[in-house]
Amino acid sequence: MAKWTTALDDKGKLISIEDAKRHGFYTCRNCRERMVAKMGDKLAHHFSHLIASKVCNHDLWLRRNILDVLVERISRSDPFMVSFPHGDVDLHGCHFRRETMFLNWTPDLLVR
Repeated sequence: MAKWTTALDDKGKLISIEDAKRHGFYTCRNCRERMVAKMGDKLAHHFSHLIASKVCNHDLWLRRNILDVLVERISRSDPFMVSFPHGDVDLHGCHFRRETMFLNWTPDLLVR
């Protein structure tokens, strides 16, 4: 599986490697450094940093992608159940904020 499958296009919108063009302008959503679309015949298509980045973290990139999917699902009008050991919670229609200071830490998602 390819490591970097999404990037920001020249308008700052998230784009999947499947929708990218080989010579388009892309940046990393984590470090904002330039990325290129690798679309060869041997490896899975993916984005790569134009200049190798020592500060960019794939785990952070993956967490942000998962958070985007979660926010999109909560925002829909259909039910969205999350299972916890003590029971299920329906997040449909709940109010939430992303990356908002709460007490002395900043959670990825604050659900009220």
